[in-house]
Amino acid sequence: MPQRQRAPSALFIAFLVSVLVINSILPSVSWAQETDSAPATPAPGIDDPVIPDPVIPDPVIPDPVIPDPVIPDPVIPDSVIPDSGERANTLFLPTIMNMGSAIPSENVPVEATPVDPPDDLATDDHAHDDYALAELARQRNEPPFVAPQLDAAATGPLNQVGQWGAVTTWPFVFATAVSLPDGRIAAWGGNNTTSFSGGTSTYASVWNPANGQFQSINHSDHSMFCAIPTMLEDGRVFVNGGDGTRERTSIFDYRNNTWTRSNNMSTGRWYNGAVALPNGKVFTMLGDPGGPYPELWTPNVGWSLLTGANLNNGILNYTGYQSTWLPYLYLAPNGQIFHAGPTTQMNWLNPTGNGSISNTGLTNTWYPKYSSAVMYEEGKILVAGGAANSTNTAPGTNQAMIVDLTGASAQKTVVASMALARKFNNAVVLPNNE
Repeated sequence: MPQRQRAPSALFIAFLVSVLVINSILPSVSWAQETDSAPATPAPGIDDPVIPDPVIPDPVIPDPVIPDPVIPDPVIPDSVIPDSGERANTLFLPTIMNMGSAIPSENVPVEATPVDPPDDLATDDHAHDDYALAELARQRNEPPFVAPQLDAAATGPLNQVGQWGAVTTWPFVFATAVSLPDGRIAAWGGNNTTSFSGGTSTYASVWNPANGQFQSINHSDHSMFCAIPTMLEDGRVFVNGGDGTRERTSIFDYRNNTWTRSNNMSTGRWYNGAVALPNGKVFTMLGDPGGPYPELWTPNVGWSLLTGANLNNGILNYTGYQSTWLPYLYLAPNGQIFHAGPTTQMNWLNPTGNGSISNTGLTNTWYPKYSSAVMYEEGKILVAGGAANSTNTAPGTNQAMIVDLTGASAQKTVVASMALARKFNNAVVLPNNE
């Protein structure tokens, strides 16, 4: 008896209908036959439906777009200037920029970046150059500082081997110090404790090395930053010129620790030269702005211009970096003042009458700006180091010379050079004249 043919199951029919519906709805989806499994046994009388596996394309994920990081320029805050017009008691960070002609870029080492001072100093050539050169010096550091190898402390009598004392912390940054007749040290800085910005006052103190005590002697009426001190015959300290009040003069009396204002000069002077004379008078010249004539201070009279000593003949007619700042002036045994530079021609300056200037016949063969120059014996001057040439970026030199003022005419002798080139160096005369 023949078998009855089995009708398709309801489940299979439902599956087939669902496939047809899906194909009608999603005509764009392609299908592929499965190849890794055996085909199912078809139901009798019905063709096997071909049900391919769906091909799902890989999703296209674009590469992420990462913008370059935006790094803002560093913001250097402007200096805070109090209402009084004086700079706050802080040090200032320079803004790095091109200084133009102030520091020629072709003469600046690659590791030194020219800088401009704060806006309130930009119109003052002196302050502008001081600020810029100080920053260049900090940047250059050529060669890098290497701490010296410390030897064992020498033994022996203190008057032979010496001894360092404890570190003394001053109450402010000072620029000038004077040894007083009573053994104390008077020193002063600017109108701020750690900076200078003109003004009309000065931080000053007296230090007593016997007990380590400080006594404040601030001056409220004279800005004496980098003014020039001389000592009068009675031990009082005479100070003329300075930063903010360049025409002023003050005298410090160590016996009562007081400042007294004296007569103003005829012109303002900063980084000028000054010499105390044996007759109680004080000679001064040049500085910033200075002018072509020296001045002479007479006790109980005041200042007078020496119009017979025209500095355009012998000094101002020579060029050179800071040629009018801190001239090298020495009282000679003949009563005249010897001008040793830094400009090329060395001169005699006569402070009597209306004054006069004359050529000594000697010249500088290098530019001894910021050298060490000391009178180690009466009328004998040692000059060592300084700038190799008159440009503002000149390296130091190791050259040295002696100038002898004790004869009928000044004589110059070149001596053996130092082992190392030095600029902004110091020299101290020892008791044995070394």
